[in-house]
Order: sequence, then structure tokens, then C-alpha cells
Amino acid sequence: MTGENGHRPKPLKEMSKQERIALIYRIRVWYPRMKTIYDEIVRAYEMNPVTPDPECVALLGRFRTGKTTIIESFGSNTLESLAQKPLMCRLEGRSPSQSQHE
Repeated sequence: MTGENGHRPKPLKEMSKQERIALIYRIRVWYPRMKTIYDEIVRAYEMNPVTPDPECVALLGRFRTGKTTIIESFGSNTLESLAQKPLMCRLEGRSPSQSQHE
């Protein structure tokens, strides 16, 4: 098993109290409704390059129901996956050489 940075995580016995507490705060319990909402946000995000108008998802809920947790999880997972893909940008109606000279 590897950690976020690709290295083996330290055994719990070797972690400081602060490190163990930080680890606890990163635990996500993905109950079915939360997973469904997360998947809808991912779907809308992935549709952006395909549709002329970006898809939007309204995330509403009572205090302490997981809204921020879903967004933070999406953000960290999305940034991690983007870091592994080459970034390409295409300007409509222009070749890459045209856009470099402007």
C-alpha cells in the first residue's frame, strides 16, 4: 500500500500524536447518497469539454452535512488526476502556431 506521495506510509506506531490526528481527519465515510452526489459533480466536470455550455451542480444542504467534504474530495482527486495528464489547450479557429504569435 502506498500513500498520497507514492511512498509507503509510516506505521501508526511511528507517527506522532499530531500525525495520527491529521490522519483521522482525512478519513472519508462514503455513504451511498454522498457517493451519488460526488459522482454527479464528476460527471458535470467531465462534460465541460464536450458541451458548449458548462454543466453546473447546485450543492445545497444543512449545516455539517458534508458539502465541504464532497468539494474538498473532488478538488483533491481532480487536481491529482490533472497532474498525471498532459495539459493541452486549443483556441477555437486558430492553429497552435497562430495563437503563439499573438
